[in-house]
Amino acid sequence: MQFAKKVIRGEGHRLYYIRGTTDIGLATWYFALIRPTMLAAYEKLDKKSHYDIADYGDVLLSGYGEYAPDDVIERMNREYNCQFSN
Repeated sequence: MQFAKKVIRGEGHRLYYIRGTTDIGLATWYFALIRPTMLAAYEKLDKKSHYDIADYGDVLLSGYGEYAPDDVIERMNREYNCQFSN
């Protein structure tokens, strides 16, 4: 995680909280670092279609369910100085 913090601050990566479904319909959530070179492509994506987050960046945390648990959101907010919520 220490490396990821440096990447966010130093190389222009963006941290996203992503909620969606798998290709078989399971609810999932992800915290992903999107690479600077992929930001424009990621932002243009049709988010309602299925895509592989790994094509655009690195997944830091993920899990099943409609929303990330509150303790996970609190941890990400604290560690990355963000303001994510469900």
